[in-house]
Amino acid sequence: MVADMVTTEPVIRVQGLRKTYVHERPFSREKFVVRALDGIDLVISAGSSFALVGESGSGKSTLALCMARLEQPGEGRIWFEGQDLFRLSGPELMRVRRHIQLIFQGTAAALNPRFSAEEIIIEPLRIQSVGTRTEQRDRAVHLMEKVGLPPVWLSRRPHQFSGGQRQRLAIARALALEPRLLILDEAFTGLDLSIQAQMVALLRDLQSRENLTYVFISHDLSLMAHVADEIAIFDRGRIVEQGQPSRLFSNPCQPETRALLEAIPGRRSVLGLGQS
Repeated sequence: MVADMVTTEPVIRVQGLRKTYVHERPFSREKFVVRALDGIDLVISAGSSFALVGESGSGKSTLALCMARLEQPGEGRIWFEGQDLFRLSGPELMRVRRHIQLIFQGTAAALNPRFSAEEIIIEPLRIQSVGTRTEQRDRAVHLMEKVGLPPVWLSRRPHQFSGGQRQRLAIARALALEPRLLILDEAFTGLDLSIQAQMVALLRDLQSRENLTYVFISHDLSLMAHVADEIAIFDRGRIVEQGQPSRLFSNPCQPETRALLEAIPGRRSVLGLGQS
């Protein structure tokens, strides 16, 4: 499989992004507007790990969906490697989408329970018409090995895997089309600390070998301090503070950042990697 030429542009550039939702109050016809994104600007460099951190409802997942062009913003633009995502259509959009993959928190729901592991991994290849049936199966075997799962488990269904193993299977599927950007939405939530540590080690290894760019979506600032090169703190649809983890921990400037820090017991790493 031959990848498209990699550009020197940032992987993601976001400018002036705004997104609103109109909701109706329960037991009433009264409507209200929620500003999910309120003027977002950011740049994510190739090969980096970028984290969007905030409380539930802060807008970080909406931004991730816009990056994958699964949501349409009301205003603003997003460029992927220099290409305006919202001006692409048809074959151009299909080509770019193969390089932007998402991994969700709820793998039990995200993985088709009727599919075997092999079918789950090759489904993206089948949809994009990549490779012959033999090549697709060979790719599935290779990816199972790459994420630390025995290829003899290719016939297993998702319920036959543990939570951590299902997350590895989800990563294998996301890698099937040789993406350049992986968006991981609360991908560590629900995993115990030892499994979280294993997943972090796996993702670091894959990043170094595949030159992947990661965008992590999380509420856990302590964990993100050990996986991200840069962190953006989200609150009510805005980035209120952004910087390297060491700076945010040692000199937080905004009350939202300080509140997230105060929620960390002892400010110690959940992975046991030392004092934050």
